[in-house]
Amino acid sequence: MRRMEKNWGGEDERLGHIRRNALRYCALRGLMFVLGLMSMALSVLVHLVTLPVELDASFNRALPLLRAGQYVDDKDQNAARQVLSAAALTYLAASLSSLLNVWRWMYLWRGR
Repeated sequence: MRRMEKNWGGEDERLGHIRRNALRYCALRGLMFVLGLMSMALSVLVHLVTLPVELDASFNRALPLLRAGQYVDDKDQNAARQVLSAAALTYLAASLSSLLNVWRWMYLWRGR
């Protein structure tokens, strides 16, 4: 028993070691949380910047190219417009999903 006390120190020293490690863990956990939140916020920013480009590509560029190249018959133009609208809305949904995810994590962070 004596040898163990000599190697590990007294009770106060062991508790101090545990407290120091606990404080380091809490600080590291907070830092990792903030870095993760910043990463998600960057993703939202990229989505919001590229969203107008994607909407323009679906609505203003693709349909005229399909018409000019005669890739779509006149009777299928309405269906092509619906498909391009659905494609544009997937980009919008992804942007909103990213934004809501960041808001959720910010809410959890403030609730700590």
